[in-house]
Amino acid sequence: MISTEELTRRLASNIRRYRKVKKITQVVLAAKADTDERYIQSIEAGDRVPGVIIAYRIAQALEISVDTLFEESE
Repeated sequence: MISTEELTRRLASNIRRYRKVKKITQVVLAAKADTDERYIQSIEAGDRVPGVIIAYRIAQALEISVDTLFEESE
């Protein structure tokens, strides 16, 4: 079983990576996901873990599936 810490690390890393691939700022991602920029910052920093609805909105904003947010980085 994967630890909570590892899932949080993967989530933070993948959101940051896919956001940069899309060439959008945290402000734009927050607007597309209908959340606050500071919340996106804290998720990317690994300080917070989004709920299911926000994770879904972030994935939709990044045009990826929710499970992609938790994949192991290469």
